[in-house]
Formats: sequence, structure tokens, C-alpha cells
Amino acid sequence: MKKQGIAFGLVIFILVGLLAGGVTFWFGGPYTAGNVDALKILVTAFSILAGILIAIITAFGDAQYLLEGSWRIASAHRRLKINNIDRASYYSMYIWL
Repeated sequence: MKKQGIAFGLVIFILVGLLAGGVTFWFGGPYTAGNVDALKILVTAFSILAGILIAIITAFGDAQYLLEGSWRIASAHRRLKINNIDRASYYSMYIWL
């Protein structure tokens, strides 16, 4: 069995995300504290992101699009569908950058 290494791209992606979140929290905190309009904007943005994610899961995750045949073929095809959903959800995050 092949030994898998560390996914450096994923580690860098997570670290950059955490760093960006920390910087936003540090510098944006005073502007949003007690601001009702800022809360409305955040709720709206996250609601739209959740809707996009649900649409992606609905479009790509439907079981009727699995290949017919044995359970092994369906299982392999299911893995491909899950990879497509993961990839699409990462791309939907880039829309907001």
C-alpha cells in the first residue's frame, strides 16, 4: 500500500483562510460591533452561500444519475459524484473572493 503524504496545497489553503479570517476579525470588529445593518449583510451573504451549496448538492448528488449495473459500478460512480460536489463547492467559495 502506497504511503500518502501531506496535502500541502490543502494546508496552505486552510492557513490562508484562517489568516484572512483573523485579519478581518481584528480590523473589522470595531466597525461591526453593535451594527444591525452589518449583521443583516452577514446573514444575507451566508444565506446566499448556503443556497448555492444546496443547489450544487441537489444538482450533482441526485441518485438517478448513477450508472446502472452492479453496486461496485454505482459505488465508483458515487465517488466521482462526491468529488464533483467537493470541487464545485470550492469553486462557489471563490465567487465571493
